[in-house]
Amino acid sequence: MRSGFFNSNIIGTDEAGMPLFDRAEQADFFARYFASFVKNGVLADSFVLSHNNLSLNISGGAGFVNGYFAWENADTQFSLNSAYGKAYRVALQLNLAERQIALKLLSSANPPAPERSGDIYELILYTINVAQGQAELAEEDITDNRQDSYLCGLLGLDNPKIYSGSEEPDDFFGEDGDIYIQY
Repeated sequence: MRSGFFNSNIIGTDEAGMPLFDRAEQADFFARYFASFVKNGVLADSFVLSHNNLSLNISGGAGFVNGYFAWENADTQFSLNSAYGKAYRVALQLNLAERQIALKLLSSANPPAPERSGDIYELILYTINVAQGQAELAEEDITDNRQDSYLCGLLGLDNPKIYSGSEEPDDFFGEDGDIYIQY
């Protein structure tokens, strides 16, 4: 069983004189810990989209993807191409192989589904439809997916309610994973 968090003891030094410890955990341990009580999603005022013609500006923000945390202070710009009719998605993409979370602009003839396999897990912030030859975006061309709990979701705690009492309940698990503790 893996458990934590416990202090490490120095058990020696390496050839450069750096300490060696008896306990070490990788990032996946911390990510699993945070994912146990923080849902995937972004803060409500994060990654706000503005546009001018076919240029997008995404404000900074913060979010969690599978227990990994990301924040961006600067704005991010993307340019759309209307040479062909395309569907675009702005994604917050966790890439475990690259050890990063980044904002990505994804495109295809149809709205690309979020990739959620292997080392990649995406939260789709916005869907944008651009017709062939279109010169300027209209508000109806943009769908804000940040509140969609499947595509993205708003950041929040995923804590169950914990009930207690001296009477034995009918079921130790209530609705939506609520927990009952008898004492």
